[in-house]
Amino acid sequence: MIDVPVSDIGTIKTKRSEYHNIAIGAGFGALTGAFLGIASADEDAFLGYNEIEGALGGAILGAPIGAAVGGLTGLFKGSRTFDIGGDGAKMKAFETYLLSVNK
Repeated sequence: MIDVPVSDIGTIKTKRSEYHNIAIGAGFGALTGAFLGIASADEDAFLGYNEIEGALGGAILGAPIGAAVGGLTGLFKGSRTFDIGGDGAKMKAFETYLLSVNK
């Protein structure tokens, strides 16, 4: 446990930023797309491709789709930012908020 003086606190965020959701979504989308590309590879089919091409194509298509889903989930996560600015009264208001949420 560490003690941080209120004068050293600028802002407090209750959850990670929306960009975190976008990055995680892009990663999962890329991995899912790569696995699907590998699983569906068929060089003998019309417009066929091998496993490596399937993995690359799936990752390229899956990343933006996953990022979009991550961005949408970021809209609904309800994060809040408290501007403390070294003010003890604002810190007390934040502590009151925490106590009301934990009930």
